Amino acid sequence: MVTKKRKWLALCTLAIVLVILIFLWIINKGQPAEMQGTLNVTLVILSFFAVIALMLFIFFGEIFNEDGSMQKSEIIIMLTAVICIIQITLAFATYSFKQLDFENNSLQKAKETFATMSSEMLTDNFALEQVKICDEISSMYIVDGKNIVRDSTDKTQIGQSVTVDPLKSYRFPNGDVTVVMDISEAYQNKMVSKILLDLLTVLIASIILTIELVIFAIKFIEDKFADKSKIVAHHSYNMVGYVRQIAFFFYFASRMATTFIAIIAKDLGGTFFGFQGNVLAGIPQSAEFLLTCVAIFVTSIIIEKKGWKLSFVGGLVIVALGTLMSAFSTNITMFILSRGVVGLGYGFCWMTLRNFALFTVNDKDKAICFAMLNAGIYAGMNCGAVLGSVLADILGYGPVLLIASALTMVCIVAVLGLENATYQRPKIEIQKLKKITNEKYNFRYMLHAIFFVILMIVPSCIIGSYLGYYLPIYFTDIGKSTSDIGRSQLIYGLIIVYLGPWLIKWLNKYPNLFRWNIAYNVIFSLALIAFGLMGGFVPAMIAVLFLGIADSFGFVAQNNFFLNLEIVKRLGESRALSYISIIKKLAEMLGPIAFGLSFMGGSFTGVAVLGIIFLIAVALYALVTESGNQFRRKESL
Repeated sequence: MVTKKRKWLALCTLAIVLVILIFLWIINKGQPAEMQGTLNVTLVILSFFAVIALMLFIFFGEIFNEDGSMQKSEIIIMLTAVICIIQITLAFATYSFKQLDFENNSLQKAKETFATMSSEMLTDNFALEQVKICDEISSMYIVDGKNIVRDSTDKTQIGQSVTVDPLKSYRFPNGDVTVVMDISEAYQNKMVSKILLDLLTVLIASIILTIELVIFAIKFIEDKFADKSKIVAHHSYNMVGYVRQIAFFFYFASRMATTFIAIIAKDLGGTFFGFQGNVLAGIPQSAEFLLTCVAIFVTSIIIEKKGWKLSFVGGLVIVALGTLMSAFSTNITMFILSRGVVGLGYGFCWMTLRNFALFTVNDKDKAICFAMLNAGIYAGMNCGAVLGSVLADILGYGPVLLIASALTMVCIVAVLGLENATYQRPKIEIQKLKKITNEKYNFRYMLHAIFFVILMIVPSCIIGSYLGYYLPIYFTDIGKSTSDIGRSQLIYGLIIVYLGPWLIKWLNKYPNLFRWNIAYNVIFSLALIAFGLMGGFVPAMIAVLFLGIADSFGFVAQNNFFLNLEIVKRLGESRALSYISIIKKLAEMLGPIAFGLSFMGGSFTGVAVLGIIFLIAVALYALVTESGNQFRRKESL
């Protein structure tokens, strides 16, 4: 048994290394052509030595416990560490090549500038300030044999003696004088920072991808060799244990285009029922959210009648079809229609994954299921957004949409081997549903739910469009690349995946859900206000940071608070889950429209106004509702 596990682990490890190899090879396609060959050879050599090291570890290392189970932590750390060494080494090699490429390009531009001006220097009407200087050069001056400045773009230097640093400038002799061009340190630092940011972004995304693949491999091997006779009668379905991996693969494929959907809509232009410009750019995402709502209740029915596989696989096919339509859309109407198709398929897949929690047997398994689902979703979104944004800069938007469509179809293979379970409502829940039709709701309970939905849930859903709609358009307007958009989503996802579990522990330790929800909405409202008052790239990224912090605990606090409202509890678990899902998607549909209108305010005033409105809503909710007192009384019992 142990020998077979080693062989399967070795096989899975080879597959993981191959996937990472392909991932990094694709990333290398974005480098200059003269660098790609060397980088690819370096990648192959590093992978070869990594495979040897991993095989020695797998076949000769102590990776099993006394009972024959695998030492998961040690295996994850070792495999991830070795594969990360490949990525870090390649990143350093790429940085060295990029630095050398920058220096060569700077020298070449300096030579071209000198060649242009050398013939003109002999004329009487030559003026140095008329020479066009490239960004790589900060200043240019002409010195004689004694290093006295005869002419300069900086007139204060003329007549002064200067010391020329050969490491920080280019010198071109021309008769009895020398033309000196100083290398721009500001531009050089800017380019180096951009190179390091790009490499760091890819490195983090590839590490996340590695970790998710290793976790999946270990889970797969353990289940393959599990002793079926020891499985207890009452246990959660096996496929629930794969919710993280399923969510990761789906979101990795389907969210590759998330950074530039609004940009495509804006570039297509035109009008749609009177909407145009930045407001029009938000309509495709609103169409996605609207069609997602259509799929929510249908999904629950399918899962109860035919099982989860039909709704999930059907959703994958629809998402792939809609993404394919998006790639070939030639006008805004067709593009909006295609995104609506994507939203319909996404609704089936998203709601199926959320319903995995219903296949658990106790609250502990349910909590673990939701935690794993969130980890898979945001890890997949991180990797997909980064890869999609990098590929968009290399290939363009259309090819990335085609790749996303193909990868979405590949996801079907990942679920074919899993069991197809149907959801059976508990008898207690069925009795509640029958009773609810003959019972009048308490008006106060109804009021609590309405206030919470309008004043708390709706703003928290609208704020999501800041990341998916507003930032892509804003970053494009200020000259940032698609990679910068992907980087903002990476920061957001990393906070949720890694800070979220720690904050959730605090939430469980101090379970005053009313206060947690107030804190959630206050944080993202203040983040919007701060960005609206300052504006700029850095404040925009800081707002993303605080939005990630808020969402890392806010999703759980909001869901738990809503599901514990008295009127909601009477609906039953599955129906309540459907209600909150459709409420959120309808609210999310308003997000692109709200932020689209914020552009009309000019500057960043509209964003600040949105933040102020959300903050007023929080204050109003805290004043008019007694939900906080309800939960405090419950905790004191």
